[in-house]
Amino acid sequence: VKVLPDDADPMDIRYNTINWVHRSTRGWSYGAAVVDPRTGEIIKGNVSLGSLRVRQDYLIAQGLLAPFENGLPTDNKMLKMALERLKQLSAHEVGHTLGLMHNYAASTINRSSVMDYPHPAAYINASGNIDISNAYDDKIGAWDKMSINWGYAEFAQGVNEKEALNNILYNAYKNGLRYL
Repeated sequence: VKVLPDDADPMDIRYNTINWVHRSTRGWSYGAAVVDPRTGEIIKGNVSLGSLRVRQDYLIAQGLLAPFENGLPTDNKMLKMALERLKQLSAHEVGHTLGLMHNYAASTINRSSVMDYPHPAAYINASGNIDISNAYDDKIGAWDKMSINWGYAEFAQGVNEKEALNNILYNAYKNGLRYL
């Protein structure tokens, strides 16, 4: 990821962009693509991330932890969790620009996709406190890798494409991956 040059226009088709949009009210983050209607080829990816998302996730962490002394936060765990969610959300929206759809089963299968809408993973540690140190995962998962392989694989001449694509899905199912 690089910051666009000062003279670049984010609407210029030569640049895939991730835009940080400041909002004072709830807005949606999204990932979209400009697609050639003749071929389906993705020409440009465009992600828009709403700034209010960080505040919402900070407040979720605050509700889970309530880590205050004298009205001030006692550590940076709330901010860390909110930023982890922003990384996960960025990966999710970039997934949309590549053509990936939501997979609502992924969070139940070892975080197999960034394309789910995950809740923060919170655990009670040995001290009896809520632990959110691994609340979100921003890495692509097994479902994401399979989906990209299914959508973008190029097969050697003579390979039955329909059969090869079905085998990709069969192997995903055999390995415990599910889609909802």
